[in-house]
Formats: sequence, C-alpha cells, structure tokens
Amino acid sequence: MSQVLRHPLTDLPRGGTLRIADGRSHVVAVFEGQVWLTQDGDLRDVFLEAGESFNSGSSGVTLVQAMRDARLLVSDPAALDHPRRIDARALHQRARQLRDAALAALIARSAAAVESAFVRVAQVVHAAVPALRRPPRTSKAGC
Repeated sequence: MSQVLRHPLTDLPRGGTLRIADGRSHVVAVFEGQVWLTQDGDLRDVFLEAGESFNSGSSGVTLVQAMRDARLLVSDPAALDHPRRIDARALHQRARQLRDAALAALIARSAAAVESAFVRVAQVVHAAVPALRRPPRTSKAGC
C-alpha cells in the first residue's frame, strides 16, 4: 500500500509506504513501530524506531516504509523550535494527550446521548403505564 502525505500525523501499516514529494525538507519523528526511510539522491538508508527522528535535508522525494505498524509525524523543520533536537517521545506523549482528550470528549457526548435516550424511554413508559392499569372496557351490547 502506498500513500501520499496528507496529514502530518500518519498511521502507516506494516509494509505501507509513504511518499513525501513536496520539494521541502522534513523532519520525520516515529512514535510507534519501525520505519525505513530513503531519499532521492542520498545513498543512505535510515531505519527509525519509536522515539527516534530524522531531519531530512533533501528537498527531493522521500519514501518511508513501515517495517512494523507505525505512527509517525512529518513536519517542516522551520515550524519547529529546534529541528535538530526533536524529542520524539515528548511529541508522542503530546499526541497521546490530545488523543485521550478527544476520546474523553467523545465518551462524554456518548454518555449524554445514552442518558437522554433512557430519559425519553422512561417518559414513554411512564405515560403508557396508566393505560395498562385501566381495566378493559366491557361492552353492554345485548342488554
């Protein structure tokens, strides 16, 4: 599976390839898994594990292939304070905090929706109970 970079935080399944070809240099920080990175015009192969990062000085095509399921961040070095001193673990921790906050908000919204549904069901049942308690009407036909 090959994909083009569409979002800086990317999940890449094992064997998946990410193609970065926007004519700029990048920093690739790996949060989870292991990746193999190669660049156009560079004879080196770079292997990165969770917690490691690589500052690509190349503005050519960069290919990143996941050796294991991986989560990585691709960023512009100019957007970072210290592009040569990226703490991938701190970035990963921040990404997890953001994910946990989003999940907590989703769970809270889901719980509120379930509670609202239970309240509506209780109201319907409460309205139906008096009708169930009334004795059936008997017809006086034939008297």
